[in-house]
Amino acid sequence: MSAPAPVKSFSSITKGLHKLTQITVNDSWGELHLCLPAAMREKLQKRIQKFSTAALSIDGVYAKFSFVSTPENKNYFEVVAEVAKDIFLQSTLPNLQPGSLVNIGLPSVNPAKWLLDASFAGKVTFISRKIAEGHKHTQELTFECSKDLFERIEKLQYIGLNASGLFLKEPRTLDGRYYFSIHAGKGTREKTMLGQEELKTGTEFTLTLPFRTIN
Repeated sequence: MSAPAPVKSFSSITKGLHKLTQITVNDSWGELHLCLPAAMREKLQKRIQKFSTAALSIDGVYAKFSFVSTPENKNYFEVVAEVAKDIFLQSTLPNLQPGSLVNIGLPSVNPAKWLLDASFAGKVTFISRKIAEGHKHTQELTFECSKDLFERIEKLQYIGLNASGLFLKEPRTLDGRYYFSIHAGKGTREKTMLGQEELKTGTEFTLTLPFRTIN
């Protein structure tokens, strides 16, 4: 029997922030232990049945995972996720440490337009945020990216940042550097690193492209 095909896309709706309890790297893998709420176990099991493989996205990076025996606290369970070493080292995951919060993305069980590619495109750097023009609470967050990434995203409608789909705003160049912005409402900020106190200028995010281009 041939091995299951890898998942090719993930939902652009992140499943929120979850705590990383352990992170190590060996000759083959980056290994991450995650503490997840009990309600997510059924969601993961359904996707394993549908796709015949156990996969999730950690901050936009494809990972295979396995369940760990249920801890005494039945409100949570633990999974161990593995990311191929070369991909791990190219991603933002080496910036993490035990206690860090990460966004989880799951394969979509319902085909939809708003999907993110399973392979991340690169890293971008957070620059600044402010209240978006014409809004009271929505924030506009600006990021810097490489020329290569800029050329890949400048005509897109949406992108993924750390496993969360967001509408792209104002791709632009200034003094030979490349920038773009996104708008994030309160709900999005609460579920992602975009609204956390830890977000500082210079923080790196994983950028993923749409699995399908929206016309």
